[in-house]
Amino acid sequence: MSTATSPLSKQEYMLGPFEYWWACNYNLIFERGYRLRDRYAPNALDSWLNGIMSDDEARRKGLLDKPVSRTCSSDELVTTALQDDDIDLCKGMDAQRVSDNGQVWIKRCSLKSPDDPPESVMELVINAMIKDENDPQNRFLPLLDHFVVHDETSWEFIDYNERFVCLVFPWVIPVDQHPWRIAAEAMDFVRQLLEGLSFLHRRRIAHRDIHRDNILMSPLPIFYAGVNPLRNINVTALMDDLIEKPYRDRIEVPASYWYIDLGLSSYFREGSPHQVSWEGGVHKLPEVFGTTTPSVEERLNPPAVLYDPFVGDVWQLGTTLRIFFGKSIPSLNPLFRAMTDWDPSKRPTADQCLADFHVRTDRLPRWQLLLPVRDASWMKKIPDPGWLFTLRLLILHYREWFRLAKKAIRLGLPKPRS
Repeated sequence: MSTATSPLSKQEYMLGPFEYWWACNYNLIFERGYRLRDRYAPNALDSWLNGIMSDDEARRKGLLDKPVSRTCSSDELVTTALQDDDIDLCKGMDAQRVSDNGQVWIKRCSLKSPDDPPESVMELVINAMIKDENDPQNRFLPLLDHFVVHDETSWEFIDYNERFVCLVFPWVIPVDQHPWRIAAEAMDFVRQLLEGLSFLHRRRIAHRDIHRDNILMSPLPIFYAGVNPLRNINVTALMDDLIEKPYRDRIEVPASYWYIDLGLSSYFREGSPHQVSWEGGVHKLPEVFGTTTPSVEERLNPPAVLYDPFVGDVWQLGTTLRIFFGKSIPSLNPLFRAMTDWDPSKRPTADQCLADFHVRTDRLPRWQLLLPVRDASWMKKIPDPGWLFTLRLLILHYREWFRLAKKAIRLGLPKPRS
């Protein structure tokens, strides 16, 4: 019986439409000081596509590291090719700084007109307003650099060339890649998000699109031996990291959490009314739609209703926290309920939320910090996982909770840092 491995499908590993833009601009981005992966270097795939390079060699060189979505079946992990509507990955790419090999994330933002200046991109403007802040409550991923790319081979626009502003950020990971198991470690996450929202609102800036995918975590110092940068775009790399990469527990070392994506954000001059119309966002506001699950028609043609985006931010953050934790943190349930009150006039401000958090957590009974929290792992989002896979996740979650509970007692049960 032959043991030869079947050759890979060339078509399957060719550059996708959204990858093509990065490959075409590889040299320009390199000249700016950032190196994309070898897959996107000029003519990198040619030797393999022409049969000169073997599949194994191409794999070793990383030429086959195509971004894939985190989609799973009930029996095994299945990597499904990224589709054009996977928006978050389509507009960004991982890279290394040429100067020190530091890992970064480059986000591509299109200019409405080729003649528009970079400052017409709201995300750049808002990030520039807060990037120099030394406030420890600034929980917004810092902007490291930005530059303009004139796209001469645009696959999006055929009538004229498109110009893009590329924003460079530190490389971070989704929080659901390293879920919380015990209330003692989840508290610090809630505190940082409340501090970040209070920080932003004190500067009269509303985020307007807070949801779980717009909250990320720095890999260091938790993953002290480093992680594979492909884990954010390739489920196989993520699973390998989860098995192989050592990490420290968050009850021992602090994790840093960050808000991202200020593209819908609004800045208000002092004294101006806090009123905007709906422009988009994952969590739909009840004061705009009268429901949290509007129809497709309502989403495409939202009601012409003005709302307070600061109050909307509180609702979106509260909804996000309830999605993460449900009712598994009894001390914070009243706060989460207040933040998600359907009557916007009854919701607390960001400052009030932060103050209430400290009141509720400063003197918590020992047993409340030992409670298990809801499993917020990305694997919980797998469609139709089957009972066996669900049982395995449940066992893993409570095994980790038991381990952390014992360690927390041994360490004296650390509380959220004030």
